[in-house]
Amino acid sequence: MLDMGSNAQKDSSANSHKHKSVKIMASLEWHWNMRYGALHLNTRHNIFFAGAALHLHHDNNAWGLLPDKEYIYQYYEKRFADRNEFPQIHLPEGGFKYKLIPLGDSMRTFPILRQNEHGQPPNKDQYTIYLYPFDDMPTFRTHLHPKFAIYELGRKVHALVAEDGAVATRAFRTYQDLERVYDVFASWSALQKNSARFEEWKNQGNTEGDGDVHSESSSKTGVDSWRNGVKRRRTEHADEQGSPTPAERNSDVMQMGDMSCKSLSQETMIEHERFYGKEGWTQESLSGWIADASKHVPSM
Repeated sequence: MLDMGSNAQKDSSANSHKHKSVKIMASLEWHWNMRYGALHLNTRHNIFFAGAALHLHHDNNAWGLLPDKEYIYQYYEKRFADRNEFPQIHLPEGGFKYKLIPLGDSMRTFPILRQNEHGQPPNKDQYTIYLYPFDDMPTFRTHLHPKFAIYELGRKVHALVAEDGAVATRAFRTYQDLERVYDVFASWSALQKNSARFEEWKNQGNTEGDGDVHSESSSKTGVDSWRNGVKRRRTEHADEQGSPTPAERNSDVMQMGDMSCKSLSQETMIEHERFYGKEGWTQESLSGWIADASKHVPSM
């Protein structure tokens, strides 16, 4: 039986979510000193490869990436400053440094395999197994920009606070700077209400704000799927570091703060690999190792 009332309720919920996402995107553009409508999450600075199992835990808010305190402090110190003072942090040689941290206990029985060497054919000596809570797992470097990681980690902590305050408190006590990450997330998420300057910024043809080379779309990007189908103005200077519009789902690719639950097109992945290669965890290289290791690692 077709229930029109149920479908209408679902449509209303979806529209409400999209409307909220539009506000959040505008808030980030404002705080990040960007042009209105310039932020696109499908940028290679906001994606990285991971195995299917780790990807699933990521989607379930089971872990996050904690950036180096150098970048956390830069954003923390400027969280109440004028938008024109937003820190411009560029990719350092070797990439940004991160530590993987679990959020809650859902990864207690999940081992992580890290590939230390990349010789062919692969052998067991090239991999190290790390067990929850992964305290002995070393930091790693990636091109992922810290502002995306901070927002995503803050979003997950916000959900954890609402779900289980005791677990959230334990996480704050365990990981230094996590509270600062949460504070930065809160400041970036603050909606601008009754602000004449904010409304003027939205209505003046996107002239205020310097934009952001880590976020803007390329000339290939079309309608912004996060703006509820509303056609957006392209930036005057197409950014060569942007990405095409999302299309089919790919389980190897993760995005920070993905409000649309969509992934990247094949074109984006090819473009990403051309610049950076298949770095990090990949399904091809690790899925089999994870499955094999899980047979030999006792549950905790």
